[in-house]
Amino acid sequence: MASSLLYPATMGTPTDGLPLGETSTSDLGAFNRWLCLTRLRAAAAVAAFATVIAPLGLASIDLIAVFAVCASLALASLVGLAVRPLRLVPIPFFYAQAAFDLVAITAGIGLSMSGQPAVTFHLIYALVIVPASLFSSPAGITAATVATIGHDRSSPSSSSSSSPIRPPSTGLTCTRRTARWSGSPTG
Repeated sequence: MASSLLYPATMGTPTDGLPLGETSTSDLGAFNRWLCLTRLRAAAAVAAFATVIAPLGLASIDLIAVFAVCASLALASLVGLAVRPLRLVPIPFFYAQAAFDLVAITAGIGLSMSGQPAVTFHLIYALVIVPASLFSSPAGITAATVATIGHDRSSPSSSSSSSPIRPPSTGLTCTRRTARWSGSPTG
């Protein structure tokens, strides 16, 4: 009873929010930070996974290429976390991160392996498609499309008939499901 007096109930429309139709990017700054931290973790996980898989001979992996791409991703994350002016432009920073990640994944897969094993690693694109879909459905669809193009360019030697179908369907499924879970009206 006493606690309800400390927080009086408000009636009608809240006055502390944005007017209808206006958007805020305040959460996008935190989201960008989360993306930088996630990129650090993913780069470390991919480097560790490649280090374990390469000696087993399950796939022919160029560890130098893997480490170079993972190091560039880690460096990009550290720059993103350290450079404060990037926080003032959260939308361009978000798109720059997504573009850099897509290029790095495409280059990493293309330079480090080929053939059927490379197709398995294309699921790493989901690490970019899902956050882009959480931001907006058009961003998610764009990321899925670019991932599809990257898939086609990074592994032309994989002649599997299901190879070109997997990333688009995976990417668009990620986009659609994420839009539905996030409450986006276009999901």
